[in-house]
This record gives sequence, structure tokens and C-alpha cells, in this order.
Amino acid sequence: MSPYSSITVGTDFSACSAVAVAQAVRLAGLSGTRPRVVHVLDTLVVTDLERKLSPLQVSIQESLVRDARLAWKEFASTIPDTPDAAGLELDIRINNRVVGLIDHARSTNADLLVVGALGDQAPDVGAGTVATGCVRKAPCDVLLVRDTHRGPYRTILACVDFSDSALRALGAAARFARREGAALHIINVYEGTANPFPFSTSLQRAIDDSNAQTAALVRERLDRFIARAGPDFPGTTPTLHTVDAASCGRGIVQCAKALGSDLIVLGTRGRSNLRDTLLGSTAERVLRDSRSSILAVRPAEFARAES
Repeated sequence: MSPYSSITVGTDFSACSAVAVAQAVRLAGLSGTRPRVVHVLDTLVVTDLERKLSPLQVSIQESLVRDARLAWKEFASTIPDTPDAAGLELDIRINNRVVGLIDHARSTNADLLVVGALGDQAPDVGAGTVATGCVRKAPCDVLLVRDTHRGPYRTILACVDFSDSALRALGAAARFARREGAALHIINVYEGTANPFPFSTSLQRAIDDSNAQTAALVRERLDRFIARAGPDFPGTTPTLHTVDAASCGRGIVQCAKALGSDLIVLGTRGRSNLRDTLLGSTAERVLRDSRSSILAVRPAEFARAES
């Protein structure tokens, strides 16, 4: 069963949002539900059109809403391997795009917001401004979907910093892996000691010994942390990675690339700024540089604090 029973998915009729809708339909189906689909007409664009065309066209909003519904019917019918999409109703809102998506998620008590990672622009890496804004502001978990990741996720990388938020993310990753039949990898990135005097072999030996001890301690702590997730792990045997890197975000991105991870799961603490998320600027780095889909897991108390 899916851990999410109320899913909102945003669409802008782009190729990436088509994959997001397909993932939302698939995930909702695992819990016997249907996702709610929302399209947000940007307020600034609409008001600018009204200013330029009025009084020649006095019903801009009505026309746009009507045309968007027609576009959705055609768009939904073309999403590969997702015949149920065509039967979903489209909710249309006129607002800032990020605010509109978040308001819809909040008003429907969604526990997962699904959006395409790239929107109507498609760089090879990173997340678009709307996707990033949803991670910053949404009252629920957010799944950023890559257009390259159709169907079930096969290799999942859970990021751990030993916080309560990371514990919740770890549980979500384990449930995803068990349900999807995916390989689960768990990573903790730490910073060892570098040798500022590489010519000194005696210093290097001492640093190597110290780093080996640190690595062993980190691994022991990671084992204990995973044990706390207990009930989420039956039938799931994770592969553990303790990575020595100067940047946590870089370590995660490089590990995900090496593993071919199609989903990165990380916990957030943030309320309005990505620099309040997992390990400071780590989530910002992962959002900016990753080629994977990303599940950003909110602390349990986040939605209550925002309501």
C-alpha cells in the first residue's frame, strides 16, 4: 500500500508534467485512490493580458479556464501507459504558480504534492523555480519527478544526517523500496581530516588512522540509527554508504550518479528557506545538481505548524 492516500499533482502540460501525472496516478492507485490534478494560470500573465486586450476581450479568465480544460483532456489522453489520466478532473486556479499549487495541496489535505522537476524548461540537471518553491513552502511531502523516470523506482538513495527529519525520510524511503521492489541505499556524508602538508608522510599516517576510526564510528552510528526505523524495514535489506566528502550535497549527488539512483529521499526541516533544510545547504545542492527524482519529506509537525 502507498504511504500516501491524498495526492495532488500539478500540470503545466509539459512533457515533464506528463510523467509527474503518470507517477501520481500510479502511486495513488497503490492505495486505491485517485490524484487531484491542478493547473495554475499565472496571475501576472492573466492580468497583463486583461490590461492589453480590454475592453476588446472582457472574459479573458473565462476563456483561459475553458481552453485549459480542453487542453487537459487532449493532454491527459496522450500520457503513455496512463489511461486513467483522461478520467481525472482538472482544478484550475489563478494565482502565483507556487502559491496556487501549495494552496491546492493545503485545501485538499494532501499528504503528497507531485510536480515535474523541470517545468517548461529542460536543463540536464537541477530543479526549476516552481519545483524548488514547492519544496520550500509546501505543507506536505513533495515528489519532484524527472521526465526520464517513468514507472516504478528501482534504485532509491536515502540521505541520513541522524536527525528526526532524516528518520522520517528513512522510513519513507524504506516503504517506497519495499512497495516498488527497489534496491535501497542509505548514505551518510561526513568530513574527515585532510592533510594540509602532503609532503609529511608521518602526518599522513596519523591522519589515515584518525579517518579510519572516524569512518568506523560513523558506520556504527548509522547502524544504530537504522535500527530506530525498525518496523519500516521488514523484507528490505539496505546497502549502507558512509562517504567522506568536503560537501554533503556533492557527496550525495556523486553517490546517486554512481549508483544510477532514480530517486533521492531526504528529510527537510525548512520553513521558508532551503538553507533551513537537511544539513544546511545540502538540499539546495541536491536540488541544483541532481539528475534524480527527489522526494522531500517534511517533519511530522510541519503541516500542523503551517495550518
